Amino acid sequence: MAGTLKKDLPKRPVRPLKPKPAPVATSSAVQVEDLEEEQDGRSEEDDDEFEVHTTFAQIFPEDKLEPWQPNKYHKHPAFEFGNHYFTHRNNATREEIIPFKDSIDPHHLLKNSMGNDYIRIQENNVEYFECYNGVDGSKYKNVNPVIFRIGDIVEVQFSFIAISIRGGAYKILNVLRALTLLDSKPRIEAEIRHSQATHHPIRTITLKMKRQVGYLDDEEEGAQKKVAKMTIND
Repeated sequence: MAGTLKKDLPKRPVRPLKPKPAPVATSSAVQVEDLEEEQDGRSEEDDDEFEVHTTFAQIFPEDKLEPWQPNKYHKHPAFEFGNHYFTHRNNATREEIIPFKDSIDPHHLLKNSMGNDYIRIQENNVEYFECYNGVDGSKYKNVNPVIFRIGDIVEVQFSFIAISIRGGAYKILNVLRALTLLDSKPRIEAEIRHSQATHHPIRTITLKMKRQVGYLDDEEEGAQKKVAKMTIND
């Protein structure tokens, strides 16, 4: 279980935009805070990550795998996960090409930006779910990624890959496979508290003005003189 710190998930454009060339860094990404940290400052996820790093280190030449260390957010481990929307043809295997779902690319902007050099394969696919309580327990349904907000409680499914970097070294990446919304109530309640704490009532100033009907003494005399000079023409 983790809290969402940052996200860069597919968005729903208001209107179609002019397609642009596909940058390599175009991807779905999310950063989450581990909320299951134990009293000793470590969590089960920490142990799993270190175990994976140790396993990978045995495959590569000694001291060629970058050390793994999670970020920290309010003393809790923070993990980053991501996945490219598409893959360069030169780096793709013979996997079957898959289309973009309408919830991911409703106006075909990503599809049109791939050109001939990029393709979308199963390796690039990320599923989005919401967990809800059904009659027989917890149920899961596919959702549009736009529903996720920073502060939501989520569950992340991911896999590890090792990529080569400069100097003949390697680096482990966390590849995002699925993101599940578990609970949005803590985020909503926090937003309400923040709104109430920062809300300043609008002060209105009411000027009480007495309506004047008729004339004052000096005004009445002047009005009578003006009326006296008025004539009615047939």
